[in-house]
Amino acid sequence: MRFDIGRFVDRMVAGTHLYLCGPGGFMAAVSEALAARPDIVLHREYFTAPDSGQDAGEPFTLALAQSGTELVVAAGQSILEVLQAHGIDCATSCEEGICGTCLTRVLAGEIEHRDHFLSAGERASGDRMLICVSRGKANARLVLDL
Repeated sequence: MRFDIGRFVDRMVAGTHLYLCGPGGFMAAVSEALAARPDIVLHREYFTAPDSGQDAGEPFTLALAQSGTELVVAAGQSILEVLQAHGIDCATSCEEGICGTCLTRVLAGEIEHRDHFLSAGERASGDRMLICVSRGKANARLVLDL
């Protein structure tokens, strides 16, 4: 008998936390099935970040609310790299968008999520991001609580 992902997801109680780890295809199938259930909190554990196939992105302005500093994040640069280059220390670990260590509060702006940590619901809220891999939208201004 095959595992029926749809049936499994349909039977989950709202507010459930699901912890997921396993082969890439399995994780992708379960994640896709849960996309229609923002009331379920999905926690994924990867041993390495899946290949995102994403381009280098476009430049955007990064504003740091606590200091008033404004910086430009170029195409191919991460927010984390720009912050570190300006002597701003941030908690980090994997730098692949899978651990959540660099999770940072977003006060304004549109996020281009590139992580494999946040749930669909957390991404949709637009109030947090992983600064090691995620970016601001092209030519926009992103304000972080830093």
